[in-house]
Amino acid sequence: MGNVPNIELPSAQGGLRIGQVLEEHRVHYRIVFEEIGTPVHQLRTFSEIFVALRDAVFALKAMFSVKYIHRDVSSSNILLLREPGGRARGLLVDLEYAKDVTVKSTPHEFRTGTRDFMALEVRERSYLFRPDPEQEPGEVRRLPPFQHNCLHDVEST
Repeated sequence: MGNVPNIELPSAQGGLRIGQVLEEHRVHYRIVFEEIGTPVHQLRTFSEIFVALRDAVFALKAMFSVKYIHRDVSSSNILLLREPGGRARGLLVDLEYAKDVTVKSTPHEFRTGTRDFMALEVRERSYLFRPDPEQEPGEVRRLPPFQHNCLHDVEST
């Protein structure tokens, strides 16, 4: 390949040379379930879609109650499981990007989720609505750094 020029790129760690190999220690997990669910975008009846979405919202509420957010709600991550006897229930899966909301992140944290299902504020990485209903239109207030929150997960549902 020839000589790779030694070009420094700015970073918090002091620079990165082009051609330098970065090692990232990651662990890949696969969880296999006995049951097979159907993604909500493949469901064909309103009653099945409603059951899947209702149970996904219950799951989000349970996560919120222990201070977690999902951050990747999409039609592929909400499944309908048909149980023996005809009963069905919804499942919220793929918790890869779930996060403890009590752990403060930097405003530069990377965006997570499926773009087509992202809440608008998450996509824009900015608050778009007045956080305080008492705030007067046109009143300027300094907003805190943007944080993904539980309402963004519900908007994605």
